[in-house]
Amino acid sequence: MKYYIFLILLLSTVLFCLSCSESRHASDLPKTTPALSPVETPKQTTPSPAIQLEQSEATIVRTLPHDNTCYTQGLEIHEGILYETGGLVGRSTLRKIDMRTWKILQIVKLPPEVFGEGLTLLHDKLYVLTWRDERCFIYNPKNLNLIGEQRYRGEGWGLCNDGESLIMTNGSNTISFLSPDDFHVIRSISVFDKNRAVDELNEIEYINGEIWANIYQTNNIVRINPQTGEIIGWIDAGALLTDADRAAGAEVLNGIACDRSTKAIYLTGKLWPKLFEVKLSPIP
Repeated sequence: MKYYIFLILLLSTVLFCLSCSESRHASDLPKTTPALSPVETPKQTTPSPAIQLEQSEATIVRTLPHDNTCYTQGLEIHEGILYETGGLVGRSTLRKIDMRTWKILQIVKLPPEVFGEGLTLLHDKLYVLTWRDERCFIYNPKNLNLIGEQRYRGEGWGLCNDGESLIMTNGSNTISFLSPDDFHVIRSISVFDKNRAVDELNEIEYINGEIWANIYQTNNIVRINPQTGEIIGWIDAGALLTDADRAAGAEVLNGIACDRSTKAIYLTGKLWPKLFEVKLSPIP
């Protein structure tokens, strides 16, 4: 009997050892990832090349006089005359400046209840926006006589043109193309730097097939593709004013004009004592 008990115990021990051995080796096997179903199969992707935006600095070519009491909203150049609007309720103006002498030839006041904004000249008419009044005043550029008025929806900030349409900003990242006849919106673009919306677009100018827009309360100007809204480049205009100019009351950058006859570009700002002819210098 003892002999049979001994054999049973021995057999049990051998089976237990074999079981432990199989269990240990199974835990040592490398883990495998279950096969993915067809819809879960990862796709091979090639990273798209990064968009290299042009980075430029506005450097001074000439320093010119500017009325430091003008709360500048818009600039326009035509046949040797610089047209400029100034804002603030009760103080909004439209003026003509002779670019040969830099003398102010004429100033007219906008209605006292409005806040004047951007302007542009298209088809021998000066169009002047207002901030929140939804009114655009139309003037004769020769004598600054008021010859008409148009209405629009929303805020008016900057204004320029491409030779056919009026182009308007409203402080967001949207730029609207308007019919000069009745101000209906022909189309709009949204302005993005890669995937980031860029808003606070203010004073604008159409230069060499691009829209240049000052970003409000910054020293930055963005160059925009007028078809897609994609930003082509950034311009830093922070080196134009001196610390003394700023301490004397000069406020933010807000004035872009291009003389289409000479291709010269001019910048100024709200209550600035100077107007600058500038060129772009690349920033590495």
